[in-house]
Amino acid sequence: MPEASKGERIFRGIPVSTGVCRGKILVVDRTRPAISGRKVTESEISEEINRLEKALVQTRQQILEVQRKVSEGMGAQEGSIFDAHLLVLEDRTLLDEVVRIIKEERVNAEYAFHSVAERYATTLAAIEDDYLRERATDMRDVTSRVLNTLLGREDDLDLRHLKEPCIIIAHDLTPSNTAQLDKRNVLGFGTDVGSKTSHTAIMARHLRIPAVVGLKHASSELANGQYALLDGFYRPLVELRNRGRGYAVSLVKATRRARVVAGEAEDGKAVIVSVDRAEAPHFLAVSTRATGTGEVALPEAARKALGVGPGDEVGFVYLER
Repeated sequence: MPEASKGERIFRGIPVSTGVCRGKILVVDRTRPAISGRKVTESEISEEINRLEKALVQTRQQILEVQRKVSEGMGAQEGSIFDAHLLVLEDRTLLDEVVRIIKEERVNAEYAFHSVAERYATTLAAIEDDYLRERATDMRDVTSRVLNTLLGREDDLDLRHLKEPCIIIAHDLTPSNTAQLDKRNVLGFGTDVGSKTSHTAIMARHLRIPAVVGLKHASSELANGQYALLDGFYRPLVELRNRGRGYAVSLVKATRRARVVAGEAEDGKAVIVSVDRAEAPHFLAVSTRATGTGEVALPEAARKALGVGPGDEVGFVYLER
């Protein structure tokens, strides 16, 4: 259950990409549609296998295109995330099992593929290992692509063209979804499930989008249009009943300015410090000491992380908690 504070609800999760943002919530509901089983005749079996093979080829082309765009826009390391997706399409154990079901049970290709792939994903999701458990998301991402191709439908979750800035809240986001986020309008995102080792988390860090995962039931308890603050430092997502409240940071514009002086933390208060960068503001949460004369003493590690020294100006604000 979320915590209640000042009439607001706090959902705590795992911070996977640092930053703080505040804005309207957009809850995206990616319900998995039921895949109907359909009996096929003996003469139709070869056609179903042919449909499957064509769908695998098309899906591979789609993934290679996404991988190319990610590699060009983010880097080869981030693009390599999709190597795991390509391997699913080459997994002979999985594909041979799908073909066996089509032949022996005489069912349509999409039903056979969904049955086998979901069984694999469910097994992976139940393993007590973050890395292997997160591979279930990769499996389901690929499965969705294959099924969309077989059924001739578009992806039901398109986050490339959003109408206004928002914080995305979802049960989960696939690497494909994250790679195509509309960076102009996605302030940050939070998911019910996930871990720091997920491919989605890795991509969020590269995109420099604040993100918190493991929020449990946030997607089912929040609604479109509500206001929230997402804190990628201290792990909560806060539903704001008063959208004007300066919970942590009203971003750089609302922070006080202070001149950095040499010194270490004395009072241990948590402070969000921001430095204006050409490409984007850079935020850091530190324990620091602020004076009443417009000065702030940052620990040496914080100064190095922010790339500032004595005499430089930064924005800062105490956290209200």
